[in-house]
Amino acid sequence: MKTLEWIKFLETQRTRHGKVLFRVAELANAAGRSHHALNVELARLVKNGVIARYATGVYGLPGAATAEHLVATLDADAYITGMFALYRHNLGFVELRAKRNNDFLDRLWLFAQSFWACFPGL
Repeated sequence: MKTLEWIKFLETQRTRHGKVLFRVAELANAAGRSHHALNVELARLVKNGVIARYATGVYGLPGAATAEHLVATLDADAYITGMFALYRHNLGFVELRAKRNNDFLDRLWLFAQSFWACFPGL
């Protein structure tokens, strides 16, 4: 495929299907080439800035991939926390506060009060 064909293919996949990251096997099938020939072509496209290499064997349009896309592509079992989702999409004010957990001390105090109530003469 020529450079303009690659750009058109990647843009079409992005607009129609929302796909921004591609593995080498997917690109080889789309181009109808072997992995070895495609690797040479991908190296040239990366050098010219047409395509970006996000990880080993993962390519896409430069600047098109977000953290969510990368996590889903690189590790299918990974997850993104709700706090990161709120921060990423500006859906709410995300604030981190240190919370002191007094449950243990409260239970200890209640135990001591009940103990001395049961045995007042000790």
